[in-house]
Amino acid sequence: MSWRKDERRGERGYHHGNLKEALLQAALDLITQKGPGGFTFADSPPARGNYTYTATFDGDAQRSAATGTSDVLAVNGIVTSLGLKASATKSGYRRPVTVTAHLGNHGTNAVVAIYKRPFAGGTRTLVRSAAVDADGNLKVTVRPRKNTTFDAVYAGDDVYRAAASPKVSVAVRVAIAGTLSRFYAKSGAYRLYHYSPSCVSSGTGCPRYGVSVAPGHAGENVRLTLAVRSSSGWVVIGHERVKLNARSRAHIVLGYANRAIIGHRFRLQAQFRRDGSNAGNTTGWSYLRVTG
Repeated sequence: MSWRKDERRGERGYHHGNLKEALLQAALDLITQKGPGGFTFADSPPARGNYTYTATFDGDAQRSAATGTSDVLAVNGIVTSLGLKASATKSGYRRPVTVTAHLGNHGTNAVVAIYKRPFAGGTRTLVRSAAVDADGNLKVTVRPRKNTTFDAVYAGDDVYRAAASPKVSVAVRVAIAGTLSRFYAKSGAYRLYHYSPSCVSSGTGCPRYGVSVAPGHAGENVRLTLAVRSSSGWVVIGHERVKLNARSRAHIVLGYANRAIIGHRFRLQAQFRRDGSNAGNTTGWSYLRVTG
């Protein structure tokens, strides 16, 4: 009798031919008789794949030759681990974030792929695919513009199974800037404006404030806060929402009604609240004063 094992994995495989008496004798320690004409043996498949075992009997003077084939044995491989982490869970617009994948044990294949997908229904794209280092790590530095989810995958090899990491999310704050313009001078933190009768009558010659938001959020609102300095400190005197234009900017005219404005100290701030694409952010304060 002889014993044969077959492996079929796509276009590649290997074949154990008929065992000769010497090989069969060497394997006797693996064989256990199981009644008349039967036996079992232990085997260690060398790689992932599907295996079948075939037993053949060459026949003798009393019995004819015979062949039997086992059911398919699926060898799935050894489970390995794949982790993923980011250097920050919240970041500024286009600020560097390092994403690190860590692969546990592996065999001949050490390649890991890291992917990204923007929160707001974006397409999943490859960031980097490369072999892990001696510590099992693969790192990549990204500069996300929007809230982004990352994940990593490992295809496996002849010994270890494929693996997928948990997803890691990074919230990205918008970049928002607010700037006063058309002032005639500066005094410390303050921008100085001459009192203008045309500002009262027609809205020209007034202080102006511009806001820009990146990435673009055309059609969305920013919230303005105006405060005045009193004897007890800063007092908020109003809020206003303005819509960003096609270039993700807004321009605000700061009008006044009469000369009572002269000498008072004001400050102004703009805020973009979070949406599905980005985390929110707020400008610093801009300070102004109207002089006579």
